[in-house]
Amino acid sequence: MKEDELIELAKEIYQKHKEAPDLIFENKPDRLSEVLDIICDEIKKQGYELATKSKGYARFLTKEIAEIIPKTGSGWKNRESFTFELDHWPKKITLKTVISPGNEQVRKTLAECLTKIPDAKQQKGGLLVGSLFV
Repeated sequence: MKEDELIELAKEIYQKHKEAPDLIFENKPDRLSEVLDIICDEIKKQGYELATKSKGYARFLTKEIAEIIPKTGSGWKNRESFTFELDHWPKKITLKTVISPGNEQVRKTLAECLTKIPDAKQQKGGLLVGSLFV
């Protein structure tokens, strides 16, 4: 087969069976997934509730916050409306608060509360609370 034909075949297979390659990619062992495992274990050890996670980030909440904030989100697997998020990439881990897509009234209320955090910076995808460099 020519390269163009292989590319078209790959696209067709992916469109018909998206979940399988996505699942494989998400769970492919590599440095990021090793770091994710360590971070998730530590989040649980510290008594936080693990939320939606992916290869490049781990989301979590305190038990108290998890009980108060409704799960009205529409953009994340576990439907959280709000989480703390540790983005972990080579040489840098960033902690931020994130509001998911979903109920606009819940989003507005959460945003108003979060903007009161001293030294917080608005950033695409969330409110930057702090950075850790490793």
